Amino acid sequence: MEILLIIAVVLAIASFYLHRSTDKTKEQFENRLSVTTNPSQDLFTNQKYAIVGLLAFIQGASPLSAYDKEANQIVQSTIFSLGLSQQDVERYLKLAMTHDPEEHMNHIIDSLKEIQDRDFIKKLYEKSMRIANISGDKETKEMVSGIFSCLLYTSPSPRDCS
Repeated sequence: MEILLIIAVVLAIASFYLHRSTDKTKEQFENRLSVTTNPSQDLFTNQKYAIVGLLAFIQGASPLSAYDKEANQIVQSTIFSLGLSQQDVERYLKLAMTHDPEEHMNHIIDSLKEIQDRDFIKKLYEKSMRIANISGDKETKEMVSGIFSCLLYTSPSPRDCS
């Protein structure tokens, strides 16, 4: 009987801490910044990796952009501004290649939709479209336009973009 009481108390304490942690995360999400001044500090980790994933996807759409000096510079400077290490990015990209591409892109869009700063999203659009233009691939350009149209001009539901 005493053992059950001890287990119940431990479970109650664990439940309390988990609930408190969830509330803190929810509050942090609701109070996120509407202006991104320092992406390495202002963005959540999933948002940073969504940006990396999107740029990598666009750059890899064509050999023209994959090996282009300007496209590489855009991607590298963006990664640097996010405060991510090259090892972290490599690990993320290797893991991303194991996922279903459509599902992974939906996850990227979901994470990008969390970013409140429309000016930041517009600048990301400009970078993405520049890489898409370098690729010379019409479908890539259309995909970039569609994603950012969704991010900038539709309702906040991430599934509207799927």
